[in-house]
Amino acid sequence: MIYEQKGSTCGMYALVNGLTALSNKHVSPIDLTQIIGEIVSKTTYTLHPMHGTTLLGEFFNAQALASFLNQFEKVLTSTLELPHFQAVVVPFEQSKTKRAHSFYLLPGCRRKKYIPFSTYAILHWVALLPNGLVLNSAEGTQEIWSEEKQRTFHTNLASRAFSWTKWRRQNTMDIADEFIAVPTSKQLVALSKEAPNFHCTVPYEVGQVVQITLTN
Repeated sequence: MIYEQKGSTCGMYALVNGLTALSNKHVSPIDLTQIIGEIVSKTTYTLHPMHGTTLLGEFFNAQALASFLNQFEKVLTSTLELPHFQAVVVPFEQSKTKRAHSFYLLPGCRRKKYIPFSTYAILHWVALLPNGLVLNSAEGTQEIWSEEKQRTFHTNLASRAFSWTKWRRQNTMDIADEFIAVPTSKQLVALSKEAPNFHCTVPYEVGQVVQITLTN
């Protein structure tokens, strides 16, 4: 079963999809939605401008996502009754190394329409299992990706950035499924001055992925 994400939380859903696939466990979609919503509310810049770590649940680089997942590891695993894990940042090339109790969270460009013409793009996280199966929470799909497709997905982030003021939902203009109210462009600019870690434009980093290793 692939758990389809709610809001801009693909990194967290990629984690849960990978954990459930490797452990053959099932979680309640309602419980999953609730716990992720609670975590986003505790860490959003809009409510916690001085120490927030995300706006809507999104993460734009491997280090930020890995740190966040390790911070909330006990909350996620105990609430959802999933195996414990550790998240570490590793080079993209290491994702070719398959380990029985590990999988990778791979960042990349979600839509081909951004390539090669647009400076701005949407970063999306997918779970890459040891057998090459990719779990995609945005589309609710699972399919085998070749190493070439994995590389293209990831390296299409090069020389691109995310812009909050230009952002629009790709699948729908309705943003009601976000866990918190989405600020207006004017509010986003004001937030960038109030929250030291929030920036309206975020350049992407290429070459790193998150390795998730089950520890029990």
